[in-house]
Amino acid sequence: MYAFIELAATWNEAVSNCTCHGGHLAEIETLGENDFITNELSIRQNRGIGYWLGGYNFNGDSDLEWISKPTDCMPFTNWYPEEPNLKLDEHCLIAFRWGDFKWHDLNCALLAPYVCEF
Repeated sequence: MYAFIELAATWNEAVSNCTCHGGHLAEIETLGENDFITNELSIRQNRGIGYWLGGYNFNGDSDLEWISKPTDCMPFTNWYPEEPNLKLDEHCLIAFRWGDFKWHDLNCALLAPYVCEF
């Protein structure tokens, strides 16, 4: 089950808010799950930059990992072309609105709505 939280938060605030409600930021692990979430995001009227997901660059390497599995590679990805670009200040994963909700790495301090998974 998912909750689409329209209130903007930093990535860390989104992590805390999901945890406080017994969940975690969404971790998309299959094409079907991605299609469902992307469809849900596309019908929402939010004008923000996108929605935080539960990916983070824990290892300072060339990819991101899910919060619940910081040592494992993601089994599924939906990166926008040339992402992740791994800029020094971009460690958090967002489904980017202007890229058909394909994934971008982004600065964790930016404010965006988010998706919790339960």
